[in-house]
Amino acid sequence: MSRSARSYRSEDDELASSARQATSREAMKDIEEMNQSVNNMFKDKQKFTDNVEMALRGAVALTLVISITLVPGLIADGFPRAYKDTSLIAMVGFWFVLTFWKDVGSTARNAAQALMGTLYAVGNSMIMNAVYPGGAKLAHINGYDSTIAWADLAVAVFLLMFLNVSDKFRTFGLFYIAMFMMHYMNPYSVARFSRNFQVDINGTGMSYLIVCASGCFLAIICTFLPYPRFLSTQCSREATDVAKAVCGLMAQVVELYAGTQSSSALHQKCQKAADRINEKIGMLEEKIGTMWWEG
Repeated sequence: MSRSARSYRSEDDELASSARQATSREAMKDIEEMNQSVNNMFKDKQKFTDNVEMALRGAVALTLVISITLVPGLIADGFPRAYKDTSLIAMVGFWFVLTFWKDVGSTARNAAQALMGTLYAVGNSMIMNAVYPGGAKLAHINGYDSTIAWADLAVAVFLLMFLNVSDKFRTFGLFYIAMFMMHYMNPYSVARFSRNFQVDINGTGMSYLIVCASGCFLAIICTFLPYPRFLSTQCSREATDVAKAVCGLMAQVVELYAGTQSSSALHQKCQKAADRINEKIGMLEEKIGTMWWEG
C-alpha cells in the first residue's frame, strides 16, 4: 500500500472517530434532555392533580352554598338576614373563592386576614354610627356633619395604606370601608347599621361580617374534607427533594474540580443546578412561614 493511501486511510479513521465522539455526545445530550422532560412531566402531573382536586372541592362547596337559595324553607326564620338574602348568600361564595387555596395553612392565613380587614371596616362604621347615628339620612336629628364623615374616611383609608398589613387585609378593608361610608353619607340610603355601639345582627355591617366569616369558614372546611391537606406535609417532601438536589450538586462540584471531566459545560451545569436550588429554598422558606397558620 502506498504512503498516500495509508495517509488517506488514517485521515478517514480520524474523521470516523470524531464522528463517533460527536454522535456519542449528542446521544448523551438527548438522553439527559429526555430525563429532564420525564421529570418535568411528573412534576406537571402532580400540579395538575392538585389543581383538579382543588377545583372539585371548591365546586362541591359552592354547590352547597347555592342549594340554600334553591330549597324553599331551608333557612328558618330565626337565622340572620345574611342567610336569607340571595345577594348576600352569593357573597358567601364570592369570599369563599377569594379565600380558598390548596392547603390548610394558606387558606387559614387568607381567612384570618380577610376577617381582620372586614372587622376593621365594621368597627369604623360602628364608631361613625355612634358619633352620628344613622348618618346623612338622619341629619335632621343627629346634626350630621359631612366634613367629619369625609375626614374619617380619609384617615381610615390612610391607615390601611400606611400600616404594614397584608394585601388581603387591605383589600377587604378598603372594599367594605368604601361600601359602608357610601351608605353612611347617602341621605337616601335604606341600609341599616348598628347604632350607639348596640349590635344589630340584621344590620348591613354585621350581615357582611357574617357573610365574610361564613365564606372563610367554608374555605377552611374544604381543606380538611375529604382529607386534610397540610402544608407541613408538602414542606417535608420538598425539603427532602432540596437535600437530595444539594447532594447531587456537591457530587458534580467534586467532579468539576477534582475529576477528569472538568469543562465549561459542567461548570454551567453546576451553576444552573445551584440557581434552581436557591429558587426552591426561597419558595420553601415562604411556605414554612405560612405553616405557622396551621398551629
